[in-house]
Amino acid sequence: MRDFLNEEVSPYLLDPKFRHRYEQCFLRAFLAFVAVAIILLFVESPSSAAIAAGLGSSVVGIFINPNGATARLRAMVGGHTMALLLGSVFSFILFAGSIETFTVDHSQFHALIMALSVGLLFLVMAITDTDHPPAGGIAIGMASRE
Repeated sequence: MRDFLNEEVSPYLLDPKFRHRYEQCFLRAFLAFVAVAIILLFVESPSSAAIAAGLGSSVVGIFINPNGATARLRAMVGGHTMALLLGSVFSFILFAGSIETFTVDHSQFHALIMALSVGLLFLVMAITDTDHPPAGGIAIGMASRE
C-alpha cells in the first residue's frame, strides 16, 4: 500500500499515462456513451432513473478499469442479480396492501426500507463475493417501484 502522505503529487492536471493510451481512453469513453445512451432511452420514472444510474455507474467502472475487481463478470452479474432480487422483495413489502397506506403517510419509513435494501445488498454481495457498488442504485430503483 502506498503511503498517502509521502506520495508524490503530479503537477499536471492530466494523468501522465494518458498520452500513451489516449486512443484506448477515447474508445472506452465512446462505448460508455453508447451504453448509457441506450439505457437512458428507457427511463420513464425516478425509480427507472435510479436503475439507469446503477447501470451507468457499472458501465463507467467497466470502461475506466476493465481489469478492476468490480468489473469481473461474477461481480457484475452477481451484484446486479442480487440487487434485482432484494429490491423486488422490498418493493413487494412496501407496496403490499396495508403497508402501502402506511408508507404514503410516512415517507421516512419508505426511505428507511430502501436504505435497508441497499445495506442488505452489500452484506449479501460481501458474503457471495459479488461486490459491485453500483448495484446499490438497482436495489433502490427496484424497491421504489410498484
